[in-house]
Amino acid sequence: MPTVQNFSGPWPGTPPVDPPRGGGDDGGMESRLRTLEADVAVIRATAATKHDLAEFGKEWRAEMASLRAELAAFRAAVQAGIAALRSEMQAEIAVLRSEMQAEIAVLRSEMQAEIAALRSDMQAEIAALRADMQAQMAVLRVELHRELNQQTWKLFGVCALLIGATFFVARNVMPPADFMAAARAAAVSTAAPGHPASHP
Repeated sequence: MPTVQNFSGPWPGTPPVDPPRGGGDDGGMESRLRTLEADVAVIRATAATKHDLAEFGKEWRAEMASLRAELAAFRAAVQAGIAALRSEMQAEIAVLRSEMQAEIAVLRSEMQAEIAALRSDMQAEIAALRADMQAQMAVLRVELHRELNQQTWKLFGVCALLIGATFFVARNVMPPADFMAAARAAAVSTAAPGHPASHP
């Protein structure tokens, strides 16, 4: 675009065309006019016109449009990159979630298997302990029955000895009437409840 350049020539503060005392031309007007015309020609040749300003406006608008297009393309590229990164991160998170769920499922199955094995072991131990307790109770019951049977027979033997001694004493020492009363008393004292001998 054309630009305004400096030019040589008279500037404000130079002597006027007419001398201060009058009298017309002092002989330097022609040279000064030529210089002025040259300066005006330079100004016309180098000064910006409306057409130049319009062209500059077009160029500026085109440059701004190009910058806007580049900025829009850069923004679109950044957004596309962000979207791709988001999709990649979501895919990785989904894979990680799937792996974690698989590991958790395996751990859950292992824990359930261990719990089932522990429950089975505990049930087996409880069953074995119950069987041992029942066996010991059966042995204790048999021994108790044996002891009770032995004590019962011993008691029967003692009672038989007492009855025999009573009969012996009553027959050999007491008179017949006293012997019958003693025998009846001995039978009542040694008979079990509900036995006919217990009722005279």
